[in-house]
Amino acid sequence: MRVPDIASRTHLSRPAVSHHLKILKETGLVNLYRIGTRNDYYVEAESSCWKGLQQLTSQVEEVIEQAKQQGYPPLKEEE
Repeated sequence: MRVPDIASRTHLSRPAVSHHLKILKETGLVNLYRIGTRNDYYVEAESSCWKGLQQLTSQVEEVIEQAKQQGYPPLKEEE
């Protein structure tokens, strides 16, 4: 996909999309191919970074579940 296509689907600005794509490219999750002056971005399906991202997501889910079991966030009192 191109930056304008992503921007229109996400309602982010073109500079914001470019910034996020730059970070994702640096991590190896996204790559690009150029046709003349056109840059098309795609998900790098074979990247080893996906395993690390899955592990991070699992760890975040565990922390959230532990926090819920400990009563966080506290329930708001009804008015």
